[in-house]
Amino acid sequence: MNNSIIAQEDLYPLPVVFKGKLKRRMHFLCGSLVCIFTGFIFIPGDDIVKILLNAMCALFALLFGFFWFALAVWRKPYVILTEECFEYKWIFGHKTVALSAIYHMAFLSDQGVTVLGFWAHQQGKRTFWEKTDRLFGRDYTFAIPVLTFATIDFDKLCRTLLSKIRHQLDRQ
Repeated sequence: MNNSIIAQEDLYPLPVVFKGKLKRRMHFLCGSLVCIFTGFIFIPGDDIVKILLNAMCALFALLFGFFWFALAVWRKPYVILTEECFEYKWIFGHKTVALSAIYHMAFLSDQGVTVLGFWAHQQGKRTFWEKTDRLFGRDYTFAIPVLTFATIDFDKLCRTLLSKIRHQLDRQ
């Protein structure tokens, strides 16, 4: 492999901050789900099964509506990349990892969702969400869903991370 330096225009200037911006298809998907579940509530009927179905559909409409609102407005995810660390915040938590601790990253398809997965040496206690990921067989430390960051060029982000990790390893 050629150890030449990557051209600077192919890298993000550090520090860089990316705010989450949903892709249109994610807005369409969340909006459709909220409309479908809300629409089921208006189907006529007055028996106990219909009341239970209405309650369940209202719960799902609220759940997807909350998720959509949180991703789009209230708790927007963000990524911060500096010379020393990589920081990622999402709806359910926050993760900061030193660049020297990252030993692998790869694009994965997890249940039809494309993510950029990061494997890093353990720093501190595992969060509830990391434990849950391990329970379901996901062995990465954290992952960034591509659909939540429409403004990031993920190939350029990977090149930037690899360049900075290599630079830190050379200094050590």
